[in-house]
Amino acid sequence: MNGKKYFHNNWKEIQATPAEYFPEITWEEFYEWRVASWELPSSVCCIIREENKKTGKIKEHVYSRQSSAVKKLETIVKDSHAIVVNHEAVSSVYIHTPNEESNEQHNI
Repeated sequence: MNGKKYFHNNWKEIQATPAEYFPEITWEEFYEWRVASWELPSSVCCIIREENKKTGKIKEHVYSRQSSAVKKLETIVKDSHAIVVNHEAVSSVYIHTPNEESNEQHNI
């Protein structure tokens, strides 16, 4: 065994379930329910998704305490672009360095 927990696949039971157990919804309702919103379990404070600028690798970190998430964010923000999801918002976090190209024009 590889040590990973096995999750039984129940597709036959789901396929055999009568259609009346799955109410029809419009595309707009589905979009609002699953795409435009998110739900985190109460045990999760936030999720940090980081993309390393140099390697392009993506990692996700899940935290139950805000203090731990803040410490992790402080360490990764120098080398990575991070997206933070908590119960209130989805935020993009990055440091803009002078070496990076910018489309902004600054008038003095």
